Amino acid sequence: MSDTGIGIAPDKLSQLFQAFNQLDKSTTRRFGGTGLGLTISLRLAEMMGGRIDVQSTQGEGSTFTLTLPVLVPEDQQEDSERAYDLTGIRILAVDDNATNREIISRQLAGWGCETVLASSGSDALELLQGTVGSGKSFDAILTDMQMPGMNGYELAGKIHSIPELKDIPMILATSIAASAENQKAIEAGFTAWLTKPVKAYQMRETIAKVCGKIITQTEKRMVDEEFRMDNTHVLLAEDNTTNQKVAIAILSKIGCRIDAVGNGREALEALTRIDYDLVLMDVQMPEMGGLEATRLIRSDTQKIINPQIPIVAMTAGAMESDREECIAAGMNGYISKPVKPVDLRRVVADFALNRSKDENWMKMDVLTEMVGDDAELQQDILESFTGDIRQYSATISSAHKNEKLEVIAQAAHALKSASGSVGAIRLQELALSVEMASKNGSLSSTAVMELLDGSAGTDAAIQNLLKGVN
Repeated sequence: MSDTGIGIAPDKLSQLFQAFNQLDKSTTRRFGGTGLGLTISLRLAEMMGGRIDVQSTQGEGSTFTLTLPVLVPEDQQEDSERAYDLTGIRILAVDDNATNREIISRQLAGWGCETVLASSGSDALELLQGTVGSGKSFDAILTDMQMPGMNGYELAGKIHSIPELKDIPMILATSIAASAENQKAIEAGFTAWLTKPVKAYQMRETIAKVCGKIITQTEKRMVDEEFRMDNTHVLLAEDNTTNQKVAIAILSKIGCRIDAVGNGREALEALTRIDYDLVLMDVQMPEMGGLEATRLIRSDTQKIINPQIPIVAMTAGAMESDREECIAAGMNGYISKPVKPVDLRRVVADFALNRSKDENWMKMDVLTEMVGDDAELQQDILESFTGDIRQYSATISSAHKNEKLEVIAQAAHALKSASGSVGAIRLQELALSVEMASKNGSLSSTAVMELLDGSAGTDAAIQNLLKGVN
């Protein structure tokens, strides 16, 4: 979309998509507007996997380009295997974490790709330069963002400086899910980006797109009309009888068994008698609210069968501060009222899909979703991950004694990345907290001890899971 308006100064382009921002404050008075239009437009585009680009000359006008990936209709439907046929695609995968490289390699091999692995940006450049003039170039490059020595953006810059390599599509894998980061990836020359932990269908679809493969079907979402959670035992703490009936009706349709209580005190009593799979906890209830009940469940003062049972808040509060209060009390997540069927199905899938005590540390469904149900492959990855846990834990422990915050941050980041890839969600969260605290100088001994305890708990859970795999 082009106009012949006043145009935009080059030094103002970076501010264009910021919320509540007008590049010329007088524009608001002359033409009106809140400064939200472009922000909303960009967000909508990103939610559909697209982007908005802008070119402008001051005094002449501007051109805005909206790019959206869309399905190409065909007269004859193809099955999903043919729709994502990646056979023969040659991919260079760059990641400093051995566990991540193993997962990526197995995934790509399963789709018929020819994969070359690099553990650093410098190794990747050496491999790429070796292909120049050889007739064996890569069809795509998949690189991690945060790597020691040379990060993903720096690698992209060096690749683009080599004429023979600059046209290879590049995919960025990053832990940062923000529109500013997406814009930065575009400016760095990336064709696409994925937010970690990367799910198999997302990687497959993205590679198909950047390599020019026609996609005729989207991957089936887990939360759909056929989704079942038979015999999952849910405790519903909700004082409003209408809300109880609605939640019970939704959960019953997917096979759950539900016990309902009217306040936090009754929830505590029920949890001393029955080992539930999940608690749905209203925040505001008479006698004892959900926050107080959750704090008591997590403490050592009650005779709860499973103090680490997943607890999901149901709250009418929609502010970020409401969510933070729930998490601080010990809840695992929250959904807003009025509850929707898709939200309830999602939390059951997220928090109750695996019900053994070891699943408090490991969500095997995450690993299965990423690499499939190949037991041998899962065993290889879990064994490799335990090596990562022990290595990074030892590094963090030693660095903490010597007050080396930078070393702690690097090791915590690596542990966070590996944990998210295999489904160790609690360990991932603990590692993230230590990483951020190390970077801003607020790291406490308690946080380090919690991470080391979490590492030991995850390691023990994996050993039990490996016995089951065997």
